[in-house]
Amino acid sequence: MASMELLKQRSIIDILIGDKEMNVKDEQVTLPYLNGPNLCEISTRFGLNETYSWNGGGKSRWVYMDDLMEYLALENRISDLLIYLFSLQRFEGHITGKNAEEIKDKHRSIIDATIKNINNILIFSGHEMRKVNAQYKLVTKDSIHIVQEEIPEIIDLPYVISLKERTKEDLINGNFDSVITKCRTLLEEVLIFILEDSKLEITAKGNINKLHAEVKKLLNLNQNNEYDKRINSLLSGVEKIIQAIVEMRNTNSDAHGVGSKRVKVGKREAELIVNSTMTISTYLLQIYEDYKN
Repeated sequence: MASMELLKQRSIIDILIGDKEMNVKDEQVTLPYLNGPNLCEISTRFGLNETYSWNGGGKSRWVYMDDLMEYLALENRISDLLIYLFSLQRFEGHITGKNAEEIKDKHRSIIDATIKNINNILIFSGHEMRKVNAQYKLVTKDSIHIVQEEIPEIIDLPYVISLKERTKEDLINGNFDSVITKCRTLLEEVLIFILEDSKLEITAKGNINKLHAEVKKLLNLNQNNEYDKRINSLLSGVEKIIQAIVEMRNTNSDAHGVGSKRVKVGKREAELIVNSTMTISTYLLQIYEDYKN
């Protein structure tokens, strides 16, 4: 992981303090403008006491931000600053809309443009900024990217959380066959959790297809002629992904001596399997939360 100090460039600071215009849908936009008092207030909020000189002789605005980022870099907290600067609450009075959804859409567009512009500046460093696990990080451009990180917030079982973390470690370390095995196990544990939490008898441990069928019945996720065909198609897609992971595990993981049947799994395919597993697991758990409530 690269040091977040790479962000301490004048051109990036100009973006963060609202001086740099960015193009969004043929419209020039900026982050909220931060004046001297604003920057002193933010610095103090993050533990760096700054007092604005109203009689002149104060620092330039970009220097305030540079000093704050240097201070936060020592504690690896630049991401916390970015989360604060990018939060929707900071945009009050900066963007308007007919309704909440339009305002949120404009906000997302500006943040996306901000990250894109920052990454354009970082292009020669070989790194880019991404939001990973609710934190902003600098990663190499060909690094592993895991899109879903919400499982611990929903299912508080140490083994499942540990399994998720070990799956990520295997992915990062290039143990792709082990990734497949752990993804299949993670899916099974999520399905079992839902059934056990619902006080239902588990009769199909080890058979992920039957477990999934029981969960679908419980949560009313079976395809239905009354549903929009696109919803049915989506539910069918979820089932196909689960089935594919099971089959990959049976013919390609480190759990079986499959000999000539083994197919080489590359980094991107392993990454796809992990992301699919995380996304589907979280989807099922969130549907279960809705079902309980």
